[in-house]
Amino acid sequence: MLTGPARHCFRTLAILAALAPATSLRADPTHSADSITVDDTAFSVLQGTDVQAALESADSELAAGPTPPNADVVYLRKDCTTGLTNCFSSMAALAGSEGTGAPVHPSPETNGSWLWDTRQPTPSSPVLVVVGPGSWTSFVCPDRTGGPPFGGVTLRGSGRETTSLHGTTAGFDASNCFSLDVNDMTISGQSQGVRWTGEGSAFWHDVDIRTDPTGALAAWKDGCSASDTLSEHSFFSSRIIADGAGAQASFGLQLTAFESSCSRSSFFGGELRAAGDPTVGFQRVVDLSNGAELRVAGTAIRGLGADRTPAFSGIWGVLASGNHATRTTRFELIGGIVSLFASHASGGTASVAGASLSGRVEFSAPASAWVVRAPDGASYRVATDAGGPATPVVASPFLWQSGTDEPESGLLSETGRDLFVETDCNGTTEECNCSEPGIDCSGDPVHPHLMVYDSSCSPTPWFDLVTRACRNTGP
Repeated sequence: MLTGPARHCFRTLAILAALAPATSLRADPTHSADSITVDDTAFSVLQGTDVQAALESADSELAAGPTPPNADVVYLRKDCTTGLTNCFSSMAALAGSEGTGAPVHPSPETNGSWLWDTRQPTPSSPVLVVVGPGSWTSFVCPDRTGGPPFGGVTLRGSGRETTSLHGTTAGFDASNCFSLDVNDMTISGQSQGVRWTGEGSAFWHDVDIRTDPTGALAAWKDGCSASDTLSEHSFFSSRIIADGAGAQASFGLQLTAFESSCSRSSFFGGELRAAGDPTVGFQRVVDLSNGAELRVAGTAIRGLGADRTPAFSGIWGVLASGNHATRTTRFELIGGIVSLFASHASGGTASVAGASLSGRVEFSAPASAWVVRAPDGASYRVATDAGGPATPVVASPFLWQSGTDEPESGLLSETGRDLFVETDCNGTTEECNCSEPGIDCSGDPVHPHLMVYDSSCSPTPWFDLVTRACRNTGP
C-alpha cells in the first residue's frame, strides 16, 4: 500500500494522465532538465468532474483490501477512508453489539464481528485497537464457551475527554476475559459504566468510568460466574464516578461508584466518587461483599449528598459485608482521604458513615485522612454491625467535633487515635467520672474534658484525660 508522499505522487500522476488530451507538457528552463509543468491554459478548459474522476480512479487503485484475519493492530475511526487498512468505522463491525444480559456468545463466535468471529484474540495472541476521537457504542468481550478464553486486547483511546464508549446497558461489558488493557477514554452506561462477570483480568490507565446522568445503579459492577473465582483489576490515574439520578432498587433510588462482589482490585492515584442528585436516597462510594478485595493507595474516596429529599438518606464511604462462606472481604486504604458530606432539604435524616462493616471483614486504613460530616444526622467514621469484623483498624488520628456526648455509639477505631472534647463535665455528670481517687470536681462549674479513644474502656471506648479514668464508668 502507498502512503504519505508516494500516495500523493501517485494521485498527481493520475491527474496528469487524465488531463493529457487537453494539456501540453513542456520542459521548464527555470528548473532541472527532468522537471515538467502544465500549461495554465490547459487547466482553464478542464471541467471539475474530470479531476474528480481522476482522483476517484487513483483512490480505487490504492484501496485497501479486507482486514487480514491475523492483524495485530487495527483502528476504530470515524474517517476510515479508502486506502486506510485495518480500519473499522463502527464498534459493531469491530467487536459486535451489546446484549441486554450477560455477554455470552456461542463458539465459534457468531456476533458478526471481526474481533471475535475472525481474529479471536487471546492473551497469547494479543491485538491492539487504536480508538480515535468520538463517541462509540459499548465494547463487549464475550465469554467463550469453547477454546481458550478471549483476551489480550488493548483498547487505546485518544484521551478521556475525546474518546468515549457508551452503552444502553453498560459501556464496557466483559465475561471471563483475560489480560485486557484499557487506556485514555471515558466509559459510561445506562445501568453500569463497566460490568464484569466471572473471572479474568484487566489494567485500566487514565480512564473515567461513569454512570449515565439520567440514572444508573453503579459506575462499576462485577459479579461471579459459576466458578466463583475473583477477577483481578489494577487502576492507575483513573476515576470511577457515580452521579446523576441513580436507579430504583429495593430501598428507593440508589447510586454506587464501585460495587464489587467478585474481584480483587487495586487502585493507585485516582478518585472514587458518588454524588447523586437530591432525589437519591442511598449512596455508596465503595460496596464490597462476597469476599471481594479492594486496596486503595493515594486515592480520594468522596461522597456528596447535599439537600436530600427522601425521608431518610445515607452515604457510606465504604460498605463491606463478609457474607461468603469461606472468603474474607478485605479493604485497605493507604495514604488516601475519605471525605463525606450529607444534608437534608426539609428536616429529615441524612446519615453518613465513613465505613460500615459486618461479618467476615478485614479493614485497614493506615496513614489516611477522614472528613465525615452530616449537620442534620449522625456522623461517624467506622461503625460495625453485630458480629462485625475481626480486624478493624483505622490507623489515622481524628479529632471529632466537641459535644455533650460521644461522637457515635459503636464507633470503631484504634487505641490512641481518636479524640473529642466533652463540654458538659461537672460533679454531677456521670460520663466524666469525677469520683476518681485524688480528683474532686464536685461543685465545680461545667468544664470541658478531653477524651481519647481506648478500646479497653467499657461500655464506651473513651478515656478521660482529666479524670484519668474511663468515661461513663459511674461515680
